[in-house]
Amino acid sequence: MNSFNQFKVNVYRNISEPQHLHTDVELLYIVEGTINVKIKDTVFTLGRDDVMVINSSIQHSIETVEKSIVCSIMYDYQILVHMLKKPNSFFLCNSSVDKTKSYKEIINSCRDIIYQEVTSFKRTDSLKYSMLYKLLDELIEHHMVDDTNAEISENFDADEKLQIIIHYVHTNYQDGISLSDLAKQMYTSTSTLSRLFKKQTGTYFAEYVNQVRTRYAIDELLYTEKNMTKIAMDCGFSNASAFTKVFRDIYNMAPTEYRQKMKGQVEKNTNNIDEDVKKIIQADYKWNETSVDIEPKVVEEIDVKQSSDLKRSWNKLFNVGFIHDILNANVQYHIQYLAKEIGFKYARIFMVFNTKTMVSDGVTVGDYNFDMIFEALDFLVENRITPWLDFTNRPYANVTNSEETAWFEDISIKYKDRRVWENLYKSFFRSLVRRYGEKEVSRWRFEVGMEGVHAAYTNLTDDRKNFGEAFSRISKELKAVAPDAQLGYCTGAGVTGTVDVSDLEKDIAMLYAQENKPDFLSALFFPYMTKHYMVDSVKKTGFVRSADRDFEGHEFEKLYGIMDKLNIPHEKLVVSEWNITVSNQNYLNDSCFRGCVLIRNIVKHAMEAEIFGMWIATDWQCNSYSARRVINGGGGLVSKETIRKPIFYALKMLNRLGSKVIARGDNYIVTRVADDEYQIICFNTVWYNSSYFIDAENQSTVEDAKAYFDPHDNKKLEIKLKGVSENSGYYVKKRTVNQDNGSIIDEWAKFDNDSKLERSDVKFLRDKCVPDLSRTLIKSKGNVLTLNIDLQAEEFCALHIFPEF
Repeated sequence: MNSFNQFKVNVYRNISEPQHLHTDVELLYIVEGTINVKIKDTVFTLGRDDVMVINSSIQHSIETVEKSIVCSIMYDYQILVHMLKKPNSFFLCNSSVDKTKSYKEIINSCRDIIYQEVTSFKRTDSLKYSMLYKLLDELIEHHMVDDTNAEISENFDADEKLQIIIHYVHTNYQDGISLSDLAKQMYTSTSTLSRLFKKQTGTYFAEYVNQVRTRYAIDELLYTEKNMTKIAMDCGFSNASAFTKVFRDIYNMAPTEYRQKMKGQVEKNTNNIDEDVKKIIQADYKWNETSVDIEPKVVEEIDVKQSSDLKRSWNKLFNVGFIHDILNANVQYHIQYLAKEIGFKYARIFMVFNTKTMVSDGVTVGDYNFDMIFEALDFLVENRITPWLDFTNRPYANVTNSEETAWFEDISIKYKDRRVWENLYKSFFRSLVRRYGEKEVSRWRFEVGMEGVHAAYTNLTDDRKNFGEAFSRISKELKAVAPDAQLGYCTGAGVTGTVDVSDLEKDIAMLYAQENKPDFLSALFFPYMTKHYMVDSVKKTGFVRSADRDFEGHEFEKLYGIMDKLNIPHEKLVVSEWNITVSNQNYLNDSCFRGCVLIRNIVKHAMEAEIFGMWIATDWQCNSYSARRVINGGGGLVSKETIRKPIFYALKMLNRLGSKVIARGDNYIVTRVADDEYQIICFNTVWYNSSYFIDAENQSTVEDAKAYFDPHDNKKLEIKLKGVSENSGYYVKKRTVNQDNGSIIDEWAKFDNDSKLERSDVKFLRDKCVPDLSRTLIKSKGNVLTLNIDLQAEEFCALHIFPEF
């Protein structure tokens, strides 16, 4: 049996097909939107996560009702011929009308297949084939019926007979086929059978036989080196001439011409998914299960006598943008506001030396202009915020998705030669000490890394080999005037999840082999990875969203592994930038989901990290021409109108945690504030579905962003604190952020997401977007205090528990 072309998997946007039929068995899985499928005179409406099987040679049509994404999986009828012994078998699989069956396994299999189809990260299609066979097994075992099954009614008589004919043709296509012999087997006349076949398929029986034979011949033409005579005989033709005549009638060319023309296209067209739909790449193939009516309860028993020290990493570093942006009065106001509310220590500034600060023309040695830089630094120092200066080149841009920007400007300085930049750093460090004093500057952090955005890295070095010398020179000039100041190396790891581990290890080893070693390593964590693909036979590389839910944990493992090899202490690693997206037009930045993910990452991955820095402080750092709405998907912790986002409240809740960690789990962290007093954070992180990876990151509406999540995926927690005072009363003060409380997305929806709100409306939203606050009194039973917490999807809450007396 030929095994090369048994399956076809396609992912379509807005599929529309007129009335047609095919011998393949087709399964439709609706990823997003709604479609109508018409079979004979019946129309079935299929929505998201619906599945339907269209049996072989059944007339049907498909129309899109609303914007849709549909996965079509075709099984060559030849597979069923070889697997099934009974020709008169049907698949009864239609989740839109049959609610008695479970379609969970089929849905999960479809998601797995889509993931493999559009990513193509594997060297072969072996894994995808195994998934397709698994799906077929599920269909056969649980969704197939035959003439012995009561589910088949008289309405299927004609289709049953058609299936017998088709099964006969596919089984005997290599041999002589006789409609009269088949008619005798079915106890009917040849003319009756011929009329039935023509009515059901619109094709004469003899024509259909030739179509089947040429269909199998095409596989032989494309995937074997057999000559025409051998192919003709193997596919049921009497000789090569008869084969050529039939083939030419159907395809308007000879078989040899078809082979020559099409064989070179086989590899090129293995993945025929359009470019927009390819954005499903890296979709989480363990997407959320369909919701159930009763959520399982998670019960945790916790001994409050056990504890360890809590290391606070989340409130030390905020990225406040490019140095010239800090001169903006709105940015300054938000920096002051966040420093007061969150209490962060460092303000990390991007690309200190750039053309907008007019510090150097790149040619003149000496006489540098530090005025704009000093004005920005003066503001930070006067507000007792410690500067963290990053000298690494990056574009001045507002990123909308991994491939596009709202605006982009290369502001890097092009230095004439080494003397210019060396003298610039030397003069700058000395000027800092003269202006702020050695003691103050020694508290600061400085950072430089190999440039990773532009084609040429001209401010320090033209190749990696010389970067070590450049880093050493900068370190030497800094330590000469401020010996205790720290200079770190920006690894770039985690920017795309694509930094080669071996190359990164070589770079770090090179720097630590020098006399002037980095004082710390800085990493940027954004969940992306590279995708290699072909465009017109040219290999391209792009960035795609990673579906790895433990992305941050795996980045820590990668970096810690390198550091262990080089005997570098783990505390030397800091995460200087983190976010769920690089886009500043992604409404997930404004969602409860972002706050949940932050808390989850701190609890699960970053409890040992010294610093886990927030990207970015304010939406004023990502202003653009289109940013005219109340919220615009910006990456700030607050909107331009100082409306606090859920991630702002997530940080506030983390700040309230006690100094001792008692326990932590997948949905909670329990800490001790004082004797018999506790702070707990609970969270229910529900991950986005496939639509997020198919759509661009810069969603057009808030509703598009909200559609990525199942709002009914709730969770029940029962936390039993063992070791509290016996039979005593405790107050439980609870602060809650969810879609009903503290969510700017949901509050703005009450104004129809209008972009033209009055100032009083904006003020109302600012006052309205706050957590819910409640207090209850409960009593311990013996020395056990039981807490029952119901969590909505994407909800997080902080519980302060303290004695009644």
